[in-house]
Amino acid sequence: MPVGALSRFKGRTRQILRAIKGIEFVEPAWTKGDYSTCCGGGGGFEAVFPELSQMLAKNRTKELVDTKAQIIVTSCPGCIMQLKTGLKELKVEGVEVLDLAEIVAQSLS
Repeated sequence: MPVGALSRFKGRTRQILRAIKGIEFVEPAWTKGDYSTCCGGGGGFEAVFPELSQMLAKNRTKELVDTKAQIIVTSCPGCIMQLKTGLKELKVEGVEVLDLAEIVAQSLS
């Protein structure tokens, strides 16, 4: 289960996901530190540079899909939108994008 790009929260997000039973946590090899690829949606970027934003979304989505995760987890609303669009553009089926809060809620039910 990959993590979104907000580096100041990544450590906490990883801790939460690893603490949930039944989750196999995965992420792209080079993003295991403090940095990851941008989805192209931060700060309204998609409104100002739509073509570039779309390209970044597809690249980030492919990077995450290549982990073979069934669920992509992020705590960023912009990433959720961009990654869902990326999945459609790449015609990927069987992968969903969820907010971290949704994963936590599902684990408690």
